[in-house]
Amino acid sequence: GLAVDRMEGLRRISASVFVFMDSHMEVAQGWLEPLLARIVEDRWSFVVPTPDTLHFEDLEHRAAGGATTASFSWVLDVTPEQMESSDEVVPTLVMAGMF
Repeated sequence: GLAVDRMEGLRRISASVFVFMDSHMEVAQGWLEPLLARIVEDRWSFVVPTPDTLHFEDLEHRAAGGATTASFSWVLDVTPEQMESSDEVVPTLVMAGMF
């Protein structure tokens, strides 16, 4: 499956930074540089972008509604939390599985 393939890819890389992207993702010019800058600041960080979307009816571009983080509740539900700034560094144990 996908997780096994990604882990196999990680075993084979020699780069200091890697990016997972799925076939359904599109990126704009300049999307990677801000993420790499954060990694340069702290090489042990995980950096997760906040993706924009295309509306399913008209394929109109919709900007992301702001950055969020998440936590688990005691019943293992994921609880999203709005962040004040998308540049904010937030320690979290949860990251989106869509990337």
